[in-house]
Amino acid sequence: KDCIVVACATQVSPEHANLMIPADSYTKKDFILDVNFGLNSFLVDYELKINNEVLQQFIISDQIFEDGLNKDTFIRTLKRVFKSKLHCIWLIDKKFGNVPPSQMNASNQNDMFI
Repeated sequence: KDCIVVACATQVSPEHANLMIPADSYTKKDFILDVNFGLNSFLVDYELKINNEVLQQFIISDQIFEDGLNKDTFIRTLKRVFKSKLHCIWLIDKKFGNVPPSQMNASNQNDMFI
């Protein structure tokens, strides 16, 4: 009641999730650890939905309490949540970003996430 929650939920595209499946267990665990370390450094709250060591979805959130709410803290919180999401996207693209054109659907050729 006395805070604003800024949150962003992102579903990993099936094409990128499918690229994670054949990766070895070490690579998958190392990737998830990189995501955890990265998100923790942004000082945001987050939840990772992982199925069989494959990241399916991530939810990033932060809150601003009423006594600290002003334009500066609101914009900084929006930026922190957005940059946290961008960090996850870049990590996925760095490790698993090579989707063959034959696997891309016409509706999401330019979208890494849905």
